[in-house]
Amino acid sequence: MKLKGINVIEQYVDKIVLAVVAVVLLAVLAMQFLLQPNRITVGSAEGIPPQNAYDPVESEAVRVLAALRNPEPTLPEVEEQTLAGAFDEQMRAQLAPSKRIASLGRAVDPGGSTQGAGISETRIAMPVLPAPTDVVPGAYRGTVSPTEWVLNEDLRPLLPAQQPFDLSVVTVQAKLNGGEVFQALLNDPDGDAGPLSGLPVSWWNRTFEILGAEVERQTLLADGTWSEPELVGPMPGGLNFAQEIREAHDARAADPDVSTLVGYVDLAARQAYDVLQPRFYNTIAGPEWLPPVDALAALAPDSDQEEADRLLRNIEGWNARIEKIVASEQERQGRQNTTRSQSPGGRGGPGGRRPPENTRGTADTQNDAQAQRAQNQIANYEEQIEKAYDKLFELGFDEDGNRVEAADSSATAVGPVLQSDEFTFWVHDIAPPDNATLRYRIRPLFNNPAYGRGLALGEDQLELAADPILPGPWSDWSRQVDTLGSEYYFVRTARESSALGGGPQAAIEMYRFYYGYYRQASMTAEPGDLLVEDVSVPEGLLVYDMEKLQEQIDGGGGSTNAPDLRMRAPSLQPDPRSPDVRSPNVRSPNVLTPDDPRVPDRDRRGPQTIDRQRPATETRPSVRRSTTGEEGEELGEPAPTSVPVHLGVMLLDVSRIPGGGERNLADQIRDRYQALFRDDSGQLVLRIPDDDQASLVYRQVVASAREGKDQLKPDEPEPQPERRMIEPERGPAPIRDEGGGGGGAGGG
Repeated sequence: MKLKGINVIEQYVDKIVLAVVAVVLLAVLAMQFLLQPNRITVGSAEGIPPQNAYDPVESEAVRVLAALRNPEPTLPEVEEQTLAGAFDEQMRAQLAPSKRIASLGRAVDPGGSTQGAGISETRIAMPVLPAPTDVVPGAYRGTVSPTEWVLNEDLRPLLPAQQPFDLSVVTVQAKLNGGEVFQALLNDPDGDAGPLSGLPVSWWNRTFEILGAEVERQTLLADGTWSEPELVGPMPGGLNFAQEIREAHDARAADPDVSTLVGYVDLAARQAYDVLQPRFYNTIAGPEWLPPVDALAALAPDSDQEEADRLLRNIEGWNARIEKIVASEQERQGRQNTTRSQSPGGRGGPGGRRPPENTRGTADTQNDAQAQRAQNQIANYEEQIEKAYDKLFELGFDEDGNRVEAADSSATAVGPVLQSDEFTFWVHDIAPPDNATLRYRIRPLFNNPAYGRGLALGEDQLELAADPILPGPWSDWSRQVDTLGSEYYFVRTARESSALGGGPQAAIEMYRFYYGYYRQASMTAEPGDLLVEDVSVPEGLLVYDMEKLQEQIDGGGGSTNAPDLRMRAPSLQPDPRSPDVRSPNVRSPNVLTPDDPRVPDRDRRGPQTIDRQRPATETRPSVRRSTTGEEGEELGEPAPTSVPVHLGVMLLDVSRIPGGGERNLADQIRDRYQALFRDDSGQLVLRIPDDDQASLVYRQVVASAREGKDQLKPDEPEPQPERRMIEPERGPAPIRDEGGGGGGAGGG
């Protein structure tokens, strides 16, 4: 039966769907068995059948095992890691996109008023620091240890080419007041109402120190004028923080490193003695180096010594009188006892009879009175002796007349500048010109509190933050000082004619500095004579073999006969004499805290906190050895026992000084003479004996020559001179003995 109204598709649609599904099913079944679509990826291997999934893993394990067993594997290249470079790169990175940032506007106080200025509008005035005072130069000459030549290469050009290494130096000493420096930093130059402000306290509180000092000198010229100032170079091998900071700044001038400067400031505070009072080089011969003030005091005529000598003479005379009184009293008592024992029957009268009671009582009374007078005299002298000793001790001498060594008056306690009162500092001028007349001025070098703070300054004040060093003002020029040369001559006496009818003569003392001391020779010169002579040198001095000494120092062992191997490299540890002022618990009048009433209102933000780190500095370990052997041939050979003095000076004439006579104590006129010489440069030189012997150089040279005579003598106690009875210059008048000293025992 034919259906009406249904087309073919509608009639067979179910069969079509069933057929399509059957085809798809057959296709899927065919893919599973014919095409293997279920392949997988294992590691870098792709299209692996599931049943072979472990094959790549096994292959990789075999490869890794072979690599582990390979004795010479191929190592990968490792990129070099530079932590310091990465840190430095981060430190150089800018904190802001530009050096100038937009102002945040004026600060508004709680009351609503405005005050202050934008950070770019700040006007800073640098402090007017005080100048050093009491500038005293002092000349010194000694023999530097050969170990200094070995260990200090910078010093070698200034030392002689041959040993001994005799070296001259002028030390310039001055004083500075830390309290005045502190007040200068605190001052506002134009007051609170002015446009300028002082340095903010946070910029310098606890971070302001002296990093060194520099010296200029002038030379006295032949025409009596002074040369142009000349900057003295730093001490070779010495501590020079200012120079190190400037070198670090020059290396990165475009990007100031404030942290390095703060590290040096901290180090300078801890090593204040090495910075402000540097030691002189180690010496093996010569007088001990002293600061200029103490050296001059040792050479100056000592009125206290003269007074001490007078007191000792009085004490000796009074002691002699006491001994005389005691001896006289003992003798008198002995005579009385002898007289009594010789009486018949041991009694006091003839025939064995006792003398009358009234007579015996009178004799005893007289004896008692004489004994009492002797005791009074002794007590009187003892009182005078006690007063003399008190005066002697007050002058600084002991009971034997030896000066008591006091603490070095120039080596005052030093520390952080803002916590110090008046302190002493000095600078060494190494190897100045010989026989020159110089004068000096000195100034301290501080760290610049404004360094690297350009963001806090106006455009026209950026130069204030450019230099890490803030020089203080120059001191006044010092008095002139004569440098110590290697050779000298002085006129001891001069005369126009001798008593035997001879011609003009001059007694000359000549000196040559050799191995620590001046060596003296004398001659009597006549017109036309050259000043030439040999000076004696003590036997036993050594000229060291520098190659052997170098080997011993490098090897750290060897002979013990080497000179003192002292290293001058400063220690990084704080000086035990310096307070550790970096501790926040240390309070000082010159260290401000936020609540201090001296802190300006603008600075009440509290102290600035900066991470301090010490600069990386290379230091060598300290080496110390001493000469313990008696022979040193293995390190050197004996020095000569005589050296020549050839001054190139000729005596031309001796003449009387017109009108230059002096009246002596006997009211007689003593003539004065002068000697005319021609020196090695052809110049005429006029010398007067009294002036030569009154000069400071003469006293220094003579004292050195006197000490040099005992250079190698063993240290033995000096023999005490025999005491002589010397009458005192003044004293109490002795009490007269009215009884005649008991001379009439028995009356005849």
